[in-house]
Amino acid sequence: MLKILLLSFWGFLILPLRAYTQKPPILAIGVGFPEFTHLSVRLPFEKIQIGLSCGRALGVYSNADKPQPISISADLRYYCGGKARYVERQPWYGKLGLSFNRSESTEYRRDFIFLNPRIGREFNLTPRLGLELDWGVSILLKHVRTRKMPQGPLLNDYTIDLPVFTGISTSLFFRL
Repeated sequence: MLKILLLSFWGFLILPLRAYTQKPPILAIGVGFPEFTHLSVRLPFEKIQIGLSCGRALGVYSNADKPQPISISADLRYYCGGKARYVERQPWYGKLGLSFNRSESTEYRRDFIFLNPRIGREFNLTPRLGLELDWGVSILLKHVRTRKMPQGPLLNDYTIDLPVFTGISTSLFFRL
């Protein structure tokens, strides 16, 4: 399922957008919250990047009855500040992202939507390879818990909360 989503993102969004930029796409693998362990594709423009990622919470469940939680995220980065080694792009960025997460148990399916404003920095190891670290908050915009097996008249339990979590992620990226 994750492979199909990645191919869909690449084929329907990334490739048409590639026609508008002269810079090659960036692939990254990382770990964070709420992105989990994720693979992302980003398109760089002058001072911004548009990115999409898919992730899984690896190792959360050890049996096959419970699928691992998944995450699908989109983000926009604006680069400003500092001077980078090896590349012209400034290393500091502001990032605004939106994440959809789903987790399931035998009784419930839970869907979460997070807004992720963050500040981050890239550390270029070579002209094509680097590390990045960003931190900020993850604001839970919506949480829907759906009962899989009806146990009475209530089929859905809708809650809208606004708790704020620490959002952090680190990635290893490669410029193609």
